[in-house]
Amino acid sequence: MLVGGRVDFGITSITPSLPFKTIVFFREDLCAVLSCSHPLAERETISLRDLESDSFIMPGEGPNHQVGQLIQKYHLNYNINYSVSDDNLTVSMVARNLGVSILPEMSFKDYLNLPIISKKIIEEPFRELGIIYNDLNSISPISKTFIKFTQNYMEVMKHG
Repeated sequence: MLVGGRVDFGITSITPSLPFKTIVFFREDLCAVLSCSHPLAERETISLRDLESDSFIMPGEGPNHQVGQLIQKYHLNYNINYSVSDDNLTVSMVARNLGVSILPEMSFKDYLNLPIISKKIIEEPFRELGIIYNDLNSISPISKTFIKFTQNYMEVMKHG
């Protein structure tokens, strides 16, 4: 829709392959999400390679998602048994011991009442969230105002 000019901007995960200008608002870690009974649950941190022997639940939109990019970057050999585009479903599947996954912190923090645990990943993967746009001079005044407001709000949130 952004390419076709039907929208002024989008809010999304920022990746280097996006052909748009970007304004990054914040960065969050990607974490391994495991059931509490998983053997790796006892470890303080884990490596991306530690997940290769498990059934893996692929989040997002496949190879273009951050996790797909991690798999390519580190040449991982994950046993992808499920591909799920809904983070809530991914968390529920992990809680039921159907596999492990990698998710942004924001995706699972409201579900810590389920029998899941998150682990920091040694390779420290992350995602950046922000606004993408084509040209600030060609977007509507209300969109410019929203972008400026959001930038100011995020700046205040960063610095308390």
